[in-house]
Amino acid sequence: MGDEDVSWPSHAGRVLLAYLMDGEDGLAELAEEIHHRAHDRHGEKFGKEEAGYLPQSPFPPTMWVNTCGRCRFWEEGAPGEAGKCHVVGRKEDRFGGEHIHPRGWCKLWLPPEGEPAFAWAFEQFDPTGADLDRGEFRPRDETDQQTIDEAVESERGSEGTEAE
Repeated sequence: MGDEDVSWPSHAGRVLLAYLMDGEDGLAELAEEIHHRAHDRHGEKFGKEEAGYLPQSPFPPTMWVNTCGRCRFWEEGAPGEAGKCHVVGRKEDRFGGEHIHPRGWCKLWLPPEGEPAFAWAFEQFDPTGADLDRGEFRPRDETDQQTIDEAVESERGSEGTEAE
């Protein structure tokens, strides 16, 4: 991948390869590379057009939950202020200059630290009804898991009594 190449297919392939080969360490190295590439250029970030930024994700939320607000480069704004991206958005860019919408999307998306690279796909099949917005696809603690297990057992038990 050349220094100027930020095409989505090549980036998505690199995310997959980095995650499959080295897990979180591979994603961290890729994030560091993107950070260096962004800050080595004029304006110190990729422009929104260059990164393919859209102020709203083009994908339905139930299909693809990779939004700017759920990216490792996302920087939450102060109360009442828009968020920003660490690697995308210059003052002269269209769609709000350097401000980034949390429901936006760009080609350089990477999962938040500690979240598996393709967790959003597994969320689609999660029977717990977890929130898709912030990667809450895993129980937060043992109490949550126990509640989920009890609900599953209760459902299985009620299916058994109906069959009799």
